[in-house]
Amino acid sequence: MKAANRFKIDFTGKVVLVTGSTRGIGRAIASLFYAYGADVVLNSRNAEDIEGLKNELRDPSLPNG
Repeated sequence: MKAANRFKIDFTGKVVLVTGSTRGIGRAIASLFYAYGADVVLNSRNAEDIEGLKNELRDPSLPNG
């Protein structure tokens, strides 16, 4: 798993759609689901924001990466 998971939550093999996933609560939710192993479908009105979040989630130097 990509992050410390003290609650033993595992979403591996699950697909999660998070609307408004590049800002605020949506971003936090998308990051947590990704950290817990889910395949996250990002949704936003701005494609550049999606690319930025996608790169951030995949960055191994960050806690979720």
